[in-house]
Parts: sequence; structure tokens; C-alpha cells
Amino acid sequence: IPTIKIPRLNFKPKTFIIIIQIIFILTVLYVSYKFTHFRFHFNLYDVYDLRFEARNYNIPTIFNYILSASGTILPLFFIWHIMRKKKKQAIIIGIVILLNFGIAGHKSIVFKLLLAILGYYFFQFKIIKYFGWGFALLSAIALLESTFIKTFNFISLIINRVIFSPSLLN
Repeated sequence: IPTIKIPRLNFKPKTFIIIIQIIFILTVLYVSYKFTHFRFHFNLYDVYDLRFEARNYNIPTIFNYILSASGTILPLFFIWHIMRKKKKQAIIIGIVILLNFGIAGHKSIVFKLLLAILGYYFFQFKIIKYFGWGFALLSAIALLESTFIKTFNFISLIINRVIFSPSLLN
């Protein structure tokens, strides 16, 4: 078998991170401009209308992959800029994340941003053992809400996401 030599790129890690950020940001801005005209959407209850609308977009496949990856990677860049005390860049990334949510209404995009922020400010290794109890508490709160208040907001926004039942709805 012939040996394949991969050429070494002379990128510094910081340069590579900046290039990745620019690719993600420009992709989200382009798709948001072309298909949704820079729509900001903040209602978590009618996202299925956005998803139904997004099915009719003829987004090139490569952009779909980049948009999917940006939902996970951009919150990490957001925290990276906060750690480096670069608030302007963090605000720009936050706006791009909200635009990304406005494209197809995937709640996971917003929840990943919130999870990244909460994780950055409040995560400690000694509290990992309480995560199971925390999820049990979330379920108990949802049960109390549905029993006494007769609403299903907590269940529809959080519990269904945790047990992956949205895949059954699609």
C-alpha cells in the first residue's frame, strides 16, 4: 500500500478557530438573508410552523451540514469569547445563534446556548452526582404543573426534549 503524506498546514490554532467561526457566521447570515430575510423568532411554541416552512427551502446540502454544526459549535465560540473577555464578539455570535434559530426553529439551538452559559458560570465537578436528581426534579415539576395547573408548558418545552420524543412527532 502506498504511503500517503498529508501536507502540513501552517495554521496557528487561533487562526484556524477564526476561520471556522467566519465560515459558520457567514453561512448562517447567508441562509438567514436568502430564505428568512434575517428573521428573529423568540416564540418556542410555534416552532413547528417554522420547521414546516423550512422544508420548502432549497438550501444547498453543504449549507445544511454547516447550519447543523453551527447549532452546536457557535455556543462554544460564544463561551470562548466570554472567557477571553471579548464581549463584542460574543454578542455577534449570540445574534448569529438567534438568527440560526429563526431559520428552522430548532429549540436545541437556543437550549445549547443556555446550557453553555449555565455550564460556564455554574458547573463544578462535585455537582455532577446531582444531575440525576435534577432531572427527576424536572419530571416532578412537570407532573405537578400538569396535575394542578392543567397546563403542559414544562412538559412540551423540557421533558419532551430530554426523552427525545420530538423525533416521534416529526
